[in-house]
Amino acid sequence: MQISFKNNFNFIKKMGCLFFKSGYDKISSDLIPQNIWDIQIENLKGEKEKFGDYKNNTKAFLIVNVASCWGMTSTNYSQLVDLNEKYASQGLMIMGFPSTQFMNQEKNTNEEIIEFLKENNVKFPVFSKTIVNGSQTHPLFIYLKTKSSLNESNKGLKNIPWNFGKFLMDEEGNNVKFYTSTVKPKEIEVDIMKMIKV
Repeated sequence: MQISFKNNFNFIKKMGCLFFKSGYDKISSDLIPQNIWDIQIENLKGEKEKFGDYKNNTKAFLIVNVASCWGMTSTNYSQLVDLNEKYASQGLMIMGFPSTQFMNQEKNTNEEIIEFLKENNVKFPVFSKTIVNGSQTHPLFIYLKTKSSLNESNKGLKNIPWNFGKFLMDEEGNNVKFYTSTVKPKEIEVDIMKMIKV
């Protein structure tokens, strides 16, 4: 299975990232959440929670649309695990949101995702599969896009191009920075340190 992931990634590189998402979503203003803390999210057990449940003692949020079946999954997850071990106690909250919108590169079931997380020593919270682009975009990602550089007011909300798009947000739900999948987690460590004031 791992070989097919690598072959798939190499094909994408050779084709000049042919399959990367592009385009914009026009989102009605009444669908844009005004308060991130009340947005409902669903954990891998199927239980409904509020984003605000993760606010306690958090100084910075790193929200990532993750995938377990991509050629760069190992690099991204291992670096996220390292950042979590290093900074969780100092106020960093990493949150993973699996998505199948990028060539279905996520496990089929929540149970399979849970097993993958155990095998890879992932301790930060990961949630149920989430729609991050299109007309059915989850309210959390509408909020994040609206607050970040993906909001191009004259065109709409730009699509997240691929797996492991990363949003760094401060404790007040503002100052959202977006990083594409080409930016590895360790490359934004300096920005994280500034936000949690290490």
